[in-house]
Amino acid sequence: MNKELIKNQVPNLKGKSRKTSLKSLAFERNITKRGKVTNDDKKKRDGGPAVSPYLVGLILAILVGSSIFGIIQKMNMTPL
Repeated sequence: MNKELIKNQVPNLKGKSRKTSLKSLAFERNITKRGKVTNDDKKKRDGGPAVSPYLVGLILAILVGSSIFGIIQKMNMTPL
């Protein structure tokens, strides 16, 4: 018989649905592939920065603005 045909056949086990059997077979086939990362996957991850420059600017503006606001508030509270 053809090996591909045997690979794609789902055993008819009692108490198991076809969906469960298919997931089980997919899991068993995936076990041998663990730890092997193709170069395509590495290239996809190295596409660019993880955080956009706009988000970094927004965070910096909030931090600097709150620190300036805190300094002004502290100056107003001190007696002369």
